[in-house]
Amino acid sequence: MQNRLVITGIPSSVPHLPNAAAALRDLIEDHVCWVDRFAFLSPRKTKTHIDIHAVAAAAELHIENVRDCAVRHLNGLTVVLDENGCLYSTSKGDGNVMSFTSRGSDDCKGRTSFTIGACAASPMQSKQLIQQCPIQHDYDDAKDKSMEKQVLHLPLDGIELIVKSSIKNGVGTGSTPWRGGWLFSQQICHWFCEQDSSDGVNFDSLFLGKKVLELGAGSTGLPSMTLAKISVLFHYAMNVTCSDGVDETVDALRINIAENGLRDSINVEHINWNDYCKNVGVGSKPLTYAKADTTLFADCIYNDNGVDVFEKSMKEEGFSSKTMTITVDLSERTYDFLRTGGGGKNYRLVCFRMPHAFYKKEMFAT
Repeated sequence: MQNRLVITGIPSSVPHLPNAAAALRDLIEDHVCWVDRFAFLSPRKTKTHIDIHAVAAAAELHIENVRDCAVRHLNGLTVVLDENGCLYSTSKGDGNVMSFTSRGSDDCKGRTSFTIGACAASPMQSKQLIQQCPIQHDYDDAKDKSMEKQVLHLPLDGIELIVKSSIKNGVGTGSTPWRGGWLFSQQICHWFCEQDSSDGVNFDSLFLGKKVLELGAGSTGLPSMTLAKISVLFHYAMNVTCSDGVDETVDALRINIAENGLRDSINVEHINWNDYCKNVGVGSKPLTYAKADTTLFADCIYNDNGVDVFEKSMKEEGFSSKTMTITVDLSERTYDFLRTGGGGKNYRLVCFRMPHAFYKKEMFAT
């Protein structure tokens, strides 16, 4: 749900204009990214009345983790539509025209002007969007059925992971396992077998007796499930929490964890990174990520520019970084349903460490 937003303040006449939905969808795409779904929502109801004068629209963004940025760009934007609902112009703040489109007519007759508000979609609004605008996937039923359950064999005796990898399971990028998580799972097994590491990091120092948190785990959480399997089979004490920021993906994650008999070995949480960034140090409730000794994430950054920004931010926050040796075979044939962020040869394994008495270590494969 973290990639769904709502725009408000839309006059009730707008949804009836023939091109209005396409125009507002284009508006969001011009300012942020592609939109997978867009729909006008039912008029807002309260205990006393229904607001018939203004409506809202909900959109699902194609890229995750950009919703808050979208809200900042769109909130307070004044939109002008022509009589057909085509986008005529937009302005913000001081009223100066920020962008002018030639999509609309030059005739000012019948133009509709309004200022929109933008915010994160609530669970109810998200549900409305899904009901009004279901995504129709083009897939082969027979192929999908054959992929409903796959078995991943890890390089450690007695460990295999059962993964339900259906296109119907979860949404967006989190609906199927990514190759980075699979490589990370194999690396964890290598660390367990080879306790002495040339990088100065070994399995016990990272995981034994530690509180471990995986961020952006998607619907499978392969590294978390690998750790939990080791914990159960070899009686290694550790506390593992697996998380994602999309409600439907978290539901799918719970299904996969239960399928592997790990329901009692892994805590599953809905964690929106942006919420934690905004609420650090606020209130008396301890933050889950702040309590973690070791934090894992794999394939959570989708491009080189994002990696550069992330590494710079970690350095500014006082973390030291070290690129570690990946000891698994990156050229080895992988499973067909695994996504990849650009090919195995481009993956790196990086350890970030806070050199204080209270610290956490963070690693990712990218």
